[in-house]
Amino acid sequence: MTLPKSSQVSRIWQVDVPRLAFSNTYLMHQLLALSGYHLAQQHPEKCAMYSLQGSLHQNEGIQGMRKALGEITPESCHALFATSCLLCFGVFASLSFPGAADNSPTVQGLIDAFLLVKGMSGILNTYEETLRRGPLGLVFGPGAPVSPSNDSLIAIAVQKVKVYADSLDDFGLDPAVKAVVNAEVDALSRWINLAANSTTYAEIRTVMTWPISMSEEYISLIRQRHPAALALMTYYCVILHATGGNYWFVRGWGSSVAKDIECALPSQWRDVVRWPMAWIRDHAGTKGYRTVVTAMDAM
Repeated sequence: MTLPKSSQVSRIWQVDVPRLAFSNTYLMHQLLALSGYHLAQQHPEKCAMYSLQGSLHQNEGIQGMRKALGEITPESCHALFATSCLLCFGVFASLSFPGAADNSPTVQGLIDAFLLVKGMSGILNTYEETLRRGPLGLVFGPGAPVSPSNDSLIAIAVQKVKVYADSLDDFGLDPAVKAVVNAEVDALSRWINLAANSTTYAEIRTVMTWPISMSEEYISLIRQRHPAALALMTYYCVILHATGGNYWFVRGWGSSVAKDIECALPSQWRDVVRWPMAWIRDHAGTKGYRTVVTAMDAM
């Protein structure tokens, strides 16, 4: 099973988390759930069987985790945090395998995944120091500093998001709505820059970290399908789509959610999502996407 990792933290997923799972049933269920979803993607001919097993284990894991969260302690926070991480991957994975074609990811599904990530941050905020000293401690390391290329997707995405923010002046938005969206532009740019300067795995880190700080007001605008909020999400979908080239559990999400958003946008908003939609179409079906892109990709 392939999970986001660097050489420094691979032991956590391969050794420490399975060891925790032997004494925490809900974590074991979530490990088995993710394994089932992975097998469903690797073996399309047995997709229904493996995905069903994955769903059953995930449901058991969620039930056990909810009960444990009501009695969380410094001792149990490590297993609960690991479970919440794997659950985030599992929610993405449940709609990433070929058999999920009739139930493709939507913007609502993405928000549901975001809410799980925000739930994970609640454990982190309360027990961060304990987690740093425990078996998952290396997950919180800053990583080796990196110098992102000016023509990397990450660098271009930051530029494009700023251009999008400037375009909001043309739509006569309610000042409160504009303030919420601009705050999320700043947050997304901040997380992208932080990831780009601290890890070579900038895309997956951005995918998993922006939702942590996402405001309830912005999530509410997404639920209402406000075009300003939806349009910003398409820029995130570019990074999500690129991430799917290397991480099986988010494969297909970026393009599917972006298409859902494009269908929901009024015609006057189509121009501001021209770049993200074109980028995703131009990189359809890409696997093993590399983050350095050509000048044409930035147009």
